[in-house]
Amino acid sequence: CYVNWEAARIRELRWLRYLTCLRDLFDVCWMCYGYMMLEHAKTCVTDPEARVLYDAMANYFVSAVVCMVLVLGLTVVIALTFSLCQASLFDMRRLAPDVVSSRRAPSGTVDCLEVIPFNEAEFDRAAYSTECSICLVQFE
Repeated sequence: CYVNWEAARIRELRWLRYLTCLRDLFDVCWMCYGYMMLEHAKTCVTDPEARVLYDAMANYFVSAVVCMVLVLGLTVVIALTFSLCQASLFDMRRLAPDVVSSRRAPSGTVDCLEVIPFNEAEFDRAAYSTECSICLVQFE
């Protein structure tokens, strides 16, 4: 039985991405709701007993907004950094192909390799795998 784990992992990450976007959208809406509540709480500013709670809520709101801006800003900075790294690697491959291709085997290497004919009598099935390591199909 062969299971495509990579496809299952991609579907899992897609749902995680959607849930993360929904969470972030909820956070922004909750911040807007908190700001609206603070703006409409005019009686809390004039009442000395309610002023303490109002100040605490205002401080919490400001700190939450600052944290959200920092997290979003850091996310943008990291995304831009990775994008620039990807672009510079692409440019390096395009502008200096000899540097990248110097790590490759020279052309004709496969033709120069020694070919050993398969002999069933010398092949020990216990010591060697009987299936392809890539596609997991039994050798004939």
